[in-house]
Amino acid sequence: HRKVSLELAARHDLSWFNFASSTGTKLHRYVILVFKQSAKIDAQSIPSGTLKDRLGFNTRALIAQHKLSLVAGNFYLAQCDDSVRERRAKLVEAAFKTHQVVPDVVDQVPKFCAEVVYPNGTLILSHGEELTPTVVKDIPAVFAWPAEADALYTVLFVDPDAPSRADPRLGQFLHWQVVNVKGNDISTGDTIVEFIGSGPPKDTGLHRYAFLVYRQSGKINWTKERISNKSASGRSNFKVRDFVKEHHLGELVAGSLYQAQFDDYCPLLHAQLGF
Repeated sequence: HRKVSLELAARHDLSWFNFASSTGTKLHRYVILVFKQSAKIDAQSIPSGTLKDRLGFNTRALIAQHKLSLVAGNFYLAQCDDSVRERRAKLVEAAFKTHQVVPDVVDQVPKFCAEVVYPNGTLILSHGEELTPTVVKDIPAVFAWPAEADALYTVLFVDPDAPSRADPRLGQFLHWQVVNVKGNDISTGDTIVEFIGSGPPKDTGLHRYAFLVYRQSGKINWTKERISNKSASGRSNFKVRDFVKEHHLGELVAGSLYQAQFDDYCPLLHAQLGF
């Protein structure tokens, strides 16, 4: 997304970035704009070195700041395709290995990336990046992966670092569990454990939060306890491997990962759970 003048693009270290749309987010608009400058621009005055800078870019603010005049433009529409999925899958694979989700939680890396977009627009992009509990407190607005329409899937969301990565005696802590999801339509699934966001205790450092999607071998007939988003009972000491074995789940189809540490939202979640 280079919404900058041609001169600026030529002289600034802002390489072309193919930020393609995510699975499940449908068509995106991609706009190319060319502006005439009123004067020379100091390229170093425009932050663009990080993904956050790119995502938070404000075209109108740049126009006003540098008195730019729009002289040409174009746009196209695009949505996720196989090339994007392959690229995202490599990011997830690297993150699961780098942050030791393999082998701490699972034995294999996911085949695909599970696309996670929160209601506030935040999405997990680089996988393993740090997000704040405040930002990820709500159930994702988009949760999607490449799925077979007639297959059933299980979704798990766990924190293996409870109460801390150095002392994970309560891990894995189960934040979300949905079974019998048809295709990748999470609304069709049977929620066993209601979603809660991240709530790492104070002074326990970064926690890993992993989304996992498994293909089921058949329908799961759940007869055990269900857990609401107001209860911590039954969430601690969950074991992904044991659950997979017990319910004869197939391959780890998709996954996603971020890290988080304590912020001001965490005491609110702790109170909600009765801590």
